[in-house]
Amino acid sequence: MTDTSDDAGSSAPLVEVATPPKDTPAKRALKSARKSLDAAKVAADHASDAIRHGREAMPEMTEMAKDALDAQMERLSSAEAAAPPELDDPMEEMRTLIRAQVRERPITSALTAVGIGLVFGLMLRGGRR
Repeated sequence: MTDTSDDAGSSAPLVEVATPPKDTPAKRALKSARKSLDAAKVAADHASDAIRHGREAMPEMTEMAKDALDAQMERLSSAEAAAPPELDDPMEEMRTLIRAQVRERPITSALTAVGIGLVFGLMLRGGRR
């Protein structure tokens, strides 16, 4: 009999397959991506909950804002009614005074306005030529 156990009857593989290392950069990247995905899902859940709670609270918040605005308007209306009449237009007295000065001294008023305009123009120009 011939011994052929070397070639055909052997149960050991002819070529050994190398086992990949357990912690490769690709596996670490995949693990990191999975963690990021999990964190994103949690964040999306929290955002969804916040939006839902905001929508539920919106009618109550709107009513509270409306009540506060109505109360403030009522206070302003009562303060306006109690204000003395001379506070109706605080600039009116100044306008009347300026008009009287222009009627009494038109040339002086015009020269004053030109001088004020010249000073402002020089200030705004700031030394540019």
